[in-house]
Amino acid sequence: MSLTGHKTASALLVVLAACLVVALGGLGWQSTYANRDAREAYLASKHLESMRQRALRSDQRAAAACLQEIASERVHVGWLRPELHFKELVESQRAAAVHDVIQYLQLKTGGNLGETPDKWIERYAGSIRQP
Repeated sequence: MSLTGHKTASALLVVLAACLVVALGGLGWQSTYANRDAREAYLASKHLESMRQRALRSDQRAAAACLQEIASERVHVGWLRPELHFKELVESQRAAAVHDVIQYLQLKTGGNLGETPDKWIERYAGSIRQP
């Protein structure tokens, strides 16, 4: 191989190595964001379960306050990337927790204010101030 051939081969290897570094860097960033999303989804799920458990051990006023926290956007997952489906996981857990707490309140109060949290919160936690 001639000197020109070696220079061309070396240049191609450098370009190929640079492309490989860029590709691996992109995968690294994707992995970092996926790990962050997984952690945030885990923390949101853990918080929702904690609030659900607290509600199911509380009187009706405290249970309604927990319901307000569960139903609120304070446990916000809107920024999670949809292609990883963590948002859907957390939202389904939120819906299940809302349902469980409403059933608990129905049992505890003997009333039926519907399946949506708004009337329950207004009736039993309406005077609770939010920070």
